[in-house]
Amino acid sequence: MRNPLDLTASTKKRNPKGLDWLISTNLAWRKGVVIAEQLAKKYGDRFLIVKYEQLVKGEGEFERIEQFLDIPSIQSYKEMPVVNTSDNPYATT
Repeated sequence: MRNPLDLTASTKKRNPKGLDWLISTNLAWRKGVVIAEQLAKKYGDRFLIVKYEQLVKGEGEFERIEQFLDIPSIQSYKEMPVVNTSDNPYATT
């Protein structure tokens, strides 16, 4: 899941005209968060909430994911570049 302020900023960068998207985007995001939190509470052993901001900051979230999935390593994913198309809409990788 992603921080709603970051989500809003990215959406605004992608669509700088008008504010119609603001309410619908944030309402949809909030609904998704409520559903995710309910699933995590009810099925904590089968459902893991991963925050995007934590994932791109460091390896702590990758270790949590590896433990949750009971796998040795997802090293190849750690080496992927972070590409935010709202920062560079012409990025292709």
